[in-house]
Amino acid sequence: MITLLLALDAQVHLYDNGWMGLKDFIALSRKTRDLLTEVKVRRRTASVYHAFRLTATDLPLINCGISRTGDGQLRIALGARPAIADVVVCTDPLADAVKEGHLDLAENTSPCRQTIHTWAKELAAEFTYGTNLRASATYRKHIAAVILEQCLVRLYKLLNAKAVGNSR
Repeated sequence: MITLLLALDAQVHLYDNGWMGLKDFIALSRKTRDLLTEVKVRRRTASVYHAFRLTATDLPLINCGISRTGDGQLRIALGARPAIADVVVCTDPLADAVKEGHLDLAENTSPCRQTIHTWAKELAAEFTYGTNLRASATYRKHIAAVILEQCLVRLYKLLNAKAVGNSR
């Protein structure tokens, strides 16, 4: 849940400390005693979430959440225990194609898909992964690149569908 809320740039309200970003809340000392009273999520153009699990009832090995703002900023969050979820904010490399509605995502060999594939690997390298009995950090990093690519393709398909729908 934290991964998705980080991607959506959620704000939390604490009884004593007031409003703060979720990332700041996560960074608070565990000794801080306060009550969470409210959570606000800003409206986004599009967002996707995926949790990679070995079985349907299992805890996720890695979670991925991506949201896109109207100005083309992407908030990409990855996380799973034992590491803490983190978020990267970046400019959409396919923003022009999204605006024009010319995203070719059908073929794995298309330029858009190749850009997404390369970018997903680069993004996966920016995060820190933990090792425990369930999976190693190396395995999680490999899976993260695949999950990031799948989530980015889903996001761009959603944006492409909206662009095509708006042009009619």
